Amino acid sequence: MAGERRQAISTSKAPQPTASYSQAIAANGFVWVCGQVGNDPVTGKAVSDDIGEQTRQAIRNIAIILDEVGATLADIVMVHVFVDTLIDFPAFDAAYQEVMPRPFPARVTVSGGVDPFRVEIAVTAVVPRKA
Repeated sequence: MAGERRQAISTSKAPQPTASYSQAIAANGFVWVCGQVGNDPVTGKAVSDDIGEQTRQAIRNIAIILDEVGATLADIVMVHVFVDTLIDFPAFDAAYQEVMPRPFPARVTVSGGVDPFRVEIAVTAVVPRKA
C-alpha cells in the first residue's frame, strides 16, 4: 500500500461484486469495505431468510475482505447498516453483538431496501501497521 494513493482490494474468498464497484479500497492507512449482504461467497445466494444469520454471514464476508489487508473485525472504526425494515433491528442487533468485538465501533443504522436481502453492512477499518 505504501506509495499508492488508493488500492483496490479483492479476494475470491468473498462474494464477488455484481456491478461496478470494488470489494474494498485501501488508502492512507484505512480500508473501506463495500456493503456486504448475507450471501454465500460460492453460490451468491442468501444463506437464510433469517436476519440474524444474514447479519452473521455479512460480517463473515467483511472479515474475509479485511484479512486481505491484514485487518480484523477489531480494526473497524465505523459501520453503516441498512436493514430492510426497522422491525428487524432487535434481531439484527442481537446477531451483531454475537460476532462483533468490543468495544463496538461507531455505527449508523437506517431502514432501506436491500431486497432480496434483509441487511447490508459497510465498514471502515484502520489497517494495522506492519512491524
